[in-house]
Amino acid sequence: MAGFPGGSGLVEFEIIKRIADKHERSLGDLYDLYGNLCYRIIFRITRDRLLSEELLQNVFVKIWENAESYSSQKGSVYSWVTAITRNLAIDKIRSREFKEELQKSETPDDFTGTEGAGNHNGLQSLLIDETAEKVTKAMNQIPPEQKLVIEMSFFEGMTHNEISEALELPLGTVKTRMRQGLIKLHRLLEQYNEGYE
Repeated sequence: MAGFPGGSGLVEFEIIKRIADKHERSLGDLYDLYGNLCYRIIFRITRDRLLSEELLQNVFVKIWENAESYSSQKGSVYSWVTAITRNLAIDKIRSREFKEELQKSETPDDFTGTEGAGNHNGLQSLLIDETAEKVTKAMNQIPPEQKLVIEMSFFEGMTHNEISEALELPLGTVKTRMRQGLIKLHRLLEQYNEGYE
């Protein structure tokens, strides 16, 4: 994948270069490309709209401050931007402040409510727990094409059909990559867990 689904990796690279040169309008161009995607990733992790809006601003501030550190040799603009987004959201929910606020606001009913709330608690527990480090390590060991579809589904909330359209791949190919990637991820996590026993 050269860049943002449906976009041009070369155009994105030029935008990042201009941001590194402190061209404010280029930051707006990048926001037009990635703002909605970044918000979806953050909300998928935090399940909090106000917090997601705040973190979205933080994402683009961080991009503005660190654009010169981007290297195309390390990955696409898409991968770089989404990594920054996920890391900020994960750092937030793993922070002591967030966990204390969550403990004050949660009641037993929160764990048996909507499907979204259930997903929130499951993902939140995963990320707060040290298991998140094992998941990250395992994700980095599966083939890139499998890692990509898992990330698009898990972090961005995209359906198999949406991933198929975004990557311009047959639906069957997306499902196969997803299945094979999850199997490998599961096996790697089992190996890591055995190592900690």
